[in-house]
This record gives sequence, C-alpha cells and structure tokens, in this order.
Amino acid sequence: MMMITEALQATLNDFGDSSAGFVFEGFLAALLGGHQQADKVAGTLPIEDFVAFSEFGSSVPVSLKLLSGNTDIKGSYTNLVDFLMVRGAPAIKYLIAYKQKTGKDVVEKLNLLAFDITLENFVDFIVGTLSENLLSPKRGRMSDRNYIKTVKKLMQNYASDPSEENKAAAAKALLNTTGYNSSAGQLGKYLAGEEVGEPSEEEQAAIEKEKAARSKASYEKTKIAESAELMTEASDRQWAASRAQIARLKDIINLESYGELDLSQVNIDALVNIYSDILGEEILKLLELTKDLTENINTYFSSDKRSKAQAANVQAQGQSEQVKGLLGDDPRFKK
Repeated sequence: MMMITEALQATLNDFGDSSAGFVFEGFLAALLGGHQQADKVAGTLPIEDFVAFSEFGSSVPVSLKLLSGNTDIKGSYTNLVDFLMVRGAPAIKYLIAYKQKTGKDVVEKLNLLAFDITLENFVDFIVGTLSENLLSPKRGRMSDRNYIKTVKKLMQNYASDPSEENKAAAAKALLNTTGYNSSAGQLGKYLAGEEVGEPSEEEQAAIEKEKAARSKASYEKTKIAESAELMTEASDRQWAASRAQIARLKDIINLESYGELDLSQVNIDALVNIYSDILGEEILKLLELTKDLTENINTYFSSDKRSKAQAANVQAQGQSEQVKGLLGDDPRFKK
C-alpha cells in the first residue's frame, strides 16, 4: 500500500503534464484491473483512456482528466457523439482528478470525482455546460431551442427503444448539429450504409498511391488545410464544463465525489511510522516462522529417517498456515 502511494506521488511529480497523464492512465488501469485504450475503435477516435474491470469480466470505459486547480473539463463533441451513436455505447464515465500543488509546484493532494454522460443525459449535459451552440442546426428552419428539444427527444427514444429506426433518426439529427465534424466523424458513413471502421488494405494502398502521385506543393497545401481544420475543431467543436457547472448537474450526470487523497510527504512519512509500529512485532514473528518453515522443509527432503522427515512435514504445514495468516491480516484493524 505504501509503495503504491509513493509510486503515484512520483508519477504526478516526476513527469511533465502530458507524460504524467499517460502514466496515470496506466496506473489506474492496473489498479482497477483494466487496460489502456489508444487505438481507434470502429474507425472512431476513442474517448476512453482506459477500460476498467476488463480483467474481471466487466468493462467500464473511462475518460480520465488530470487537471490543475479548477481548470475546465473539455472534450470533443464529435468523438462523444460517435462513441454513443456509432459504437452504440450507452454511457461513458469521466474520472476527474484535480491536482493541488504547493508553492514549489509539487502535487500534494488529488481531489477525485466522477460522472456519467449517457444517451439520456447527453443533451442536458451539453446545455448545462453552456455549450448548446454545438447543438444548433447546420441547416433547416427550426429554431435552435426547438431543434435542441427535438434532438433530446430522439436520443431518449433511442435510449428507451434501441431499434435501428430510432438510432437512425437520432443520428441524422446529430449529424446536422453545428458541433459535429462530418468529415472527421463516422455518422455520415453509418447513415449511408457504409462499413464503419478502418479502411481495408486495398483502400489504404489506393490512398497511399494517391498521396505519392501528388506534387510536393499540392500535398503540403492539403496538410496545411487539414491542420487548420483540426485547429478549428479544437476551439469550436469542443464542449467545456467548469467545476461549478458539473456540481449543478450532479443529479443529472450521477456525480460522485471520491474525496481527497493526501500525497504530501508529511502524510506519507506519518503513514510509514504508523504502519511500522503496527507491523513491527508481526514482521519479526513472520521472519522467525519463515526461518523455521525453511528448516523443516529442508529436513523433510534431506533426512534419512522418514519418521523425522514426517514430523518436520507436519510442523512445516502448521507453520505455513501461520505465515499465511500473518500475510493475510489487514494491518488497518490492528493496534
């Protein structure tokens, strides 16, 4: 327990922000019996950073946000829509870890909370975080307010009755929202009946051949245009939620607070002293038992007298049970 706590402290303080976030993902994935998710899924960019509990037969996709102070939580509108609609996932859990630093820029505390974005609460979440402009229609005569109500109804219909008809209706409405990047997302392919996912080997070969045929100037011009599009999406097609907004939406998004984790060196030193006092006598007893257990095992295999060997065997079995008991005890309940 102490090693895990100190490893977490080192992860947050000995890496840059980007590296710390990536390592923290792996740390939590391991802690929660899951795995990190980096590759595309069904042709979409994954919004989950790791999948929790996959080693135990249950999979909970988690998007992790490691933030400083009260920084806004942000995410891609297009990727979130694709996650819920193209991949057909009912919900995504956002795990937020707010870092509290000292004057020396050392992370001493983590404030942990989590919430869910689902098919049912998606529209309420976007509106509640004042990102409703993302839900405005690209075309059509319906007002923004009425269009948002329509999108909400269609998504809730799909949530309560996940038929292809309801899914297609909700997908068509979302494809027409201002925040959805139809060139980067997969909703258009889904509605057109095209296969959603990575291009085939033949398609990829054709793409590479086309790139090679372009002149260098033309190709660079294309890449600049693509970069500009990505930059525009980063600023105009993301939802953003403040900590206060998340708090106001607590009942809608199932907000949970896991409390504050104290990672200060002062606290770690205090815990080491507490556990050392608790475990001191038991560690000595464990070492003595292990020594006697080893000697009895050696006697069992090396003794010429089988009666002596059998007696050592019986003693070793009893000692192994005592060792097992000592290792299995929870020191938190000892005084």
